[in-house]
Formats: sequence, C-alpha cells, structure tokens
Amino acid sequence: MQCQYADPFLGGGLQGSWLENLATGPSNSILSTRLDIPAVYQITPPQARCGSGAGTVSAKLIQSFPGVTGALGIAEYKKNHFAVIAGNFSLKTSESTAGSYAIWDVWFTGARLDRVSAKKITDIPSGGFLNGLTVLNKRSGTLLVGDSWNGTVYRLNPETGDYKIVLQDETMKPPAGKNLGLNGIRTVSIGDELFLYYTNSLKETVGRVRIDPETGRATGAYTTLATKVWGDDFTYDRAKGDLYVAGNFENIVTKLNREGIVEGIIGAENQLTVAGATSTLVIDRTLYVATSGALAAPVNGTITEGAKIVAVKLDQM
Repeated sequence: MQCQYADPFLGGGLQGSWLENLATGPSNSILSTRLDIPAVYQITPPQARCGSGAGTVSAKLIQSFPGVTGALGIAEYKKNHFAVIAGNFSLKTSESTAGSYAIWDVWFTGARLDRVSAKKITDIPSGGFLNGLTVLNKRSGTLLVGDSWNGTVYRLNPETGDYKIVLQDETMKPPAGKNLGLNGIRTVSIGDELFLYYTNSLKETVGRVRIDPETGRATGAYTTLATKVWGDDFTYDRAKGDLYVAGNFENIVTKLNREGIVEGIIGAENQLTVAGATSTLVIDRTLYVATSGALAAPVNGTITEGAKIVAVKLDQM
C-alpha cells in the first residue's frame, strides 16, 4: 500500500521542484532539503494511515540559506541539531560550483520545538560537490561528508568546524569525464563493527567499508555489495537489515537485503510512481520516498512532474 504526500509549499505540483534528502525531525516529522532552492522543509505526515482517513499533511519552510542555490545532505548530529549541506549545483547544466559548499547547523528549541535557528558551521572550499552526509560518532556528533565529484569523504567536527579527508577510493570516484560518483553515505553498526555504506551513482554500485568510529578511517577493504543499481541516497532498515536505495534516473526504489539480493520494489523506468526518487527514510515501518519529479531523466524522455513524497507501508507490501 502506498500514499502520495505532496503539498504546494513543499514542491508538489510545482514543475522544477526537487526534493533532495530526508531526515527524521522532532516528533517523527520529516525534514527535507530542496536542491532547486536553498531550503529545508518540515513535513508532518498523517499518523500511520493512508487513504481517506489519513488526515491532512502539513509542510512548512523552516530555513533558507543565503548566497547559494540549493541544499543537499541533512543529518541529526545531536539532539534536535541537524547538519545541512548548502552550495551551488545547477539543475540545468548538472554542473557543480567547486568551493561553494558549506555545512550549516539548523536546530529546534522551545517547549514545542517550534522555534528554528541556524548558523554556519564551516565552509569547505576544497569540496567539489558536497552531497552525502551522515553521523560518524553519535557521542561526539562527528560527521562524515561525501564529495561526489572527488570521490572522497571528510570527517567534520561540528563544534570546532575542523575537517579533513579520511576516506578515498576508486569505488567512490565518478567514471572518467563525469562529476557524479559517491552519492548517498550512511554509517551502519553491525555487532561491534562500524561500516560506511555508500552508493556510486554513475558506476551503479553499492559499496561499504569498515571504519574506525573515532577517526572515520578505513579499517577494512572497500567492498562492492551490488552492481547495476543506480543509487542516490538510501536508508538502512535496522529491523530487517535491508537497504532501500532511491534510484533517481531509473524512477525506482531498490531493496538490497543482507544476503546481497537486489529487488526493485517501487516504481519503474517508465512510471511516475517515484519519478526521480532521490532519498528514502523509514519511520515506524513506513518507507518515505522523496522525488525530484524526474527532472534529471524525464520519464519516456519527455515527462516530468513536481517533487513529492510517497509513503509505503512496508508490512503491507
């Protein structure tokens, strides 16, 4: 069963809108960045229902960023504090402006967590196309920031703004002559070990590497888990051990289970169901899928739509 949550303020129905990344916000709300404008929205979905009794969806703009064109990765690095990547990426030319990227802190305060503040953590002028974002160490709040252009990962201390490259590998780099390699990144704990899972969009691979939880540096081999998977951002379902990978150019969501089995579960290349799927998020056994309306690769070569969020009940699939 699936529900489509789209709102004019969020971008639904608005041609040219692009939802980029998702995070769980206060009270199980959804935070979504937009790549077509430098903004973060907060969405309150209906509680655990789809269909005629689902109720209304509220979406509001909570933060904009000055001097840039779009917002990308978002991750909660300490309670009610969210790191956000902002920079210049052209949807018309698919070109990134190197050196334009910064990491911001967006946080919620007040008795009802309804007041939002923001400040810049740091610029990263060496970044070519900063995109993916995840938390390395929940105790310290240390972040990992992926550079899609250079195929590298930075470790960032959000309290001091200090950063350095800690991971780089051929499996993270774009194909020759391209500018989109490493895309979604996410740390996953399995037993006593910590891994960084990552997609490489134009190489169509999903990989992982065991990393040190303090330094973020590799402590094992870079391993390719799946091929022929066009991957944007993704989420890890801790209850099942599955990855749900948004397949932007192919208008699909792919499930990769812990045995390495790949299965397309939502959408198809010639459908608008999850047209231009960019990111996924699991809250209370509901899979939320953000889309870009197929702007980068129109359905059947010509069809696009406004960005939207699609909700899928995992236990009813």
